Amino acid sequence: MFWKTEDPRSAPDFSAIVGMDPYANWLLHRAWSEFSRCETDLVIPFVVALLDDATRDIMERNRVQHFDSHTELLPILIPEFDSSESKSPFAVGNHISAFARRQFFLDLATSDEDRYSKFRAAKKRIKLGLPLKADQQQDLKIFGSGQELARAPLLEFPHEQGVVIGIIDDGIAFAHDRFRASAVKTRISYFWQQDGQFLGPASTVPYGREISAAVASDGSPGIDRLLYECSRGGIVDENRIYARFGSMNFLNQDHKPVAQRYAHGTHVLDLAAGYDLVKAPTDQPIIAVQLPVATTADTSGSTLEVYVKNAIDYIVQRASLIGPKKDPLPIVINFSYGVTAGPHDGTSVIEQDIEARFGTTPVGETHSELTFILPAGNAHLSRCHARVCWNGGAEDPYENPATLPWRVLPNGLTTSQLEIWLPKREKGSDDRVRIAIETPAGLRSEPLGEIPGKEVLLYDDDGVTVIAAASYSLEVAPTDRGLFLISLRPTEHLRPVDVECGKEPDAPAGLWTVQIWRGPAYHGEDIEAWIQRNDTPFGYPIRGRQSYFDEGSYLRHNPISGRPLEDDPANPACHIKRVSLINAIATSCTPVVVGGVFRQELVSAEYSAGGPTWTYCDYGGHRMGPDASAASDDSRIHRGVLGAGSRSGSAFTLSGTSVAAPQIARLAAELAAGAGHEIGRNDIVVVARAEEKVNPSRPRLFPQREGQGRIIRSTDRPRRID
Repeated sequence: MFWKTEDPRSAPDFSAIVGMDPYANWLLHRAWSEFSRCETDLVIPFVVALLDDATRDIMERNRVQHFDSHTELLPILIPEFDSSESKSPFAVGNHISAFARRQFFLDLATSDEDRYSKFRAAKKRIKLGLPLKADQQQDLKIFGSGQELARAPLLEFPHEQGVVIGIIDDGIAFAHDRFRASAVKTRISYFWQQDGQFLGPASTVPYGREISAAVASDGSPGIDRLLYECSRGGIVDENRIYARFGSMNFLNQDHKPVAQRYAHGTHVLDLAAGYDLVKAPTDQPIIAVQLPVATTADTSGSTLEVYVKNAIDYIVQRASLIGPKKDPLPIVINFSYGVTAGPHDGTSVIEQDIEARFGTTPVGETHSELTFILPAGNAHLSRCHARVCWNGGAEDPYENPATLPWRVLPNGLTTSQLEIWLPKREKGSDDRVRIAIETPAGLRSEPLGEIPGKEVLLYDDDGVTVIAAASYSLEVAPTDRGLFLISLRPTEHLRPVDVECGKEPDAPAGLWTVQIWRGPAYHGEDIEAWIQRNDTPFGYPIRGRQSYFDEGSYLRHNPISGRPLEDDPANPACHIKRVSLINAIATSCTPVVVGGVFRQELVSAEYSAGGPTWTYCDYGGHRMGPDASAASDDSRIHRGVLGAGSRSGSAFTLSGTSVAAPQIARLAAELAAGAGHEIGRNDIVVVARAEEKVNPSRPRLFPQREGQGRIIRSTDRPRRID
């Protein structure tokens, strides 16, 4: 292996697009065989922010109604969920999700046409999604753009007031009796499995498969009819329902979460909107979206944006079909997903899309248009955050570098990535920081400075395959901050068992070292580093193994009690920090962010992450931590919270802030149903503060991890005996 420095100005590639997400450049160029699985005609989903006229012009001019055998490789397809909308998706400030082939991105980077030159110089954000399989999307003919939706009959409610509960998750058992109003009548109005089998051009969704209470996307029976047809002696055969819908097609080799005895999305939806049949409300319809299995398995979240954006579009549009037309019902959406790496300043693509849609609502002001619930994350003790700061300026530039030891584990089947974020760039401050990377064997790269698009690459002995890459990009939109991204190939491959494209080289496992130097333009700012999440999600086959910072001066346990040490000791020599590991997509102003506490002890669960967030950006606002906290475990001894298993009558425990968030979503739905309007972040804060006020004997509150109060509500499930 050997290191090599490459400059895109001499050899243009995808990184020549100013503002191109460095993750996209890694996937499209350096790790294309990993990303494409060796498919030659891959259709790639992506989301782009239309932050200027040049970006909008490219997207609008290249848009087509459909792909066919005569279509050139450049056009893009833009899915729509409501073709009757009068609002153009091409307004500056919008985020657009689309599909294109790889050549589209290459032409953006290399074409000499004037419009592409303007695009390269414009402010933009491009984020890729993982491609779907051929049978999960249209066959590239009549893609649904401009196509009228085959809408299911509207549901009728006995009350004028109500609330729509939206859920975006994985493994949603839509036939479960906790989501029914009676034995053969569901409370789930619409369900979209984004990687379900696509059923033709008449489908009501651009990819995957949809089913409503009344009818499926291909005109086949809806959920209510399936419940009736699959009943025997008053008992619903749920396995048969999922087999008919395609959720349990064992000819498909993909992971099938609803085939297991537990499923994350089912448990979360139960805590948010599950009821016994005799208690089920009639004014809380559910709209559920199940993310693609491949996207859920990629816990980094770097390919998440396009599917989450489409899921939000879907929920909002379908909610408009429910209830009175003149007075739409309020919506509560729960998305129990956590990401560790990112800007942590409210400016990630998902956060910006939420803010652009529903408006920023700082605590103390008016209601937002929608209640969006997110968990604070479980990364508090993950050792995935480091902070570097030298006292004073750079009197001795390029001397006394800070060292970040990065432990990359063996047998990891996924990419390991590390982000180093710089503060907002000021004029003439292009030489603040330089970095270098050293392999476990001691092979060290040349220093990499703040030159957008420049990379240092670790090549395999063949001189072709890139084992590791470090790049610098300028995140011009909207923060003007610099980002160093270091990406490593998996440390193990199972190929060529699953793909006939030969054996891929592995990245060496062990202790990688990242050195950071301060340059002459450095003026004492904090430099933040986050390791991207790389573990295996709950219930999935083990693939990723979480990498972490492995610094000898980091104290893991309290020397007296032996418990995990949850606070950062006063040790300036240690760069690893527990603070500011809050969910990286939960740092903007509008969402309600929920931490986790033990129900019995009323103290933070040791994994529940907190703030504060960065304040360098004027867009996102400042967060000290979550807004409130709820029970993520019954106690230190009895871990987890009881919730629905994947079949009716079953229950199991699941732990984490992912199960705390839906309890607040349930509260928000109850408040919204009673009030008849949306419940904003401020309303939840008011409830949290009231809980603390009426319970003064509670342990001390820590706002950075527990928010403004601990909201503990009883459930209709029996409690475990402590």
